[in-house]
Amino acid sequence: MDACGALQKEFNSKSLFRRAIALNKIGLNKKAYFDLKRCFELNKENKEIKELIKNLKEKKDFEIIDLTVFQKPELLQSKKPLIKMELKNKL
Repeated sequence: MDACGALQKEFNSKSLFRRAIALNKIGLNKKAYFDLKRCFELNKENKEIKELIKNLKEKKDFEIIDLTVFQKPELLQSKKPLIKMELKNKL
């Protein structure tokens, strides 16, 4: 079960915390920040939550790039081999 599914089944601070951690790991820091704020309202004595909120306040989200995948007819396809390109994160 994923973190969002767990929250639909049972809304509690543990589920919010797990989803916030998952969102943070994939670079969705704003969403993680808001989940942690809600989590902190439910569990104010947790120092780990407080520390994560402090750290996330400064972070920016990764930029989401929408990619469209399509297939060209063989007649229009290039005969040159593909070139491997490396994308670098600017954050």
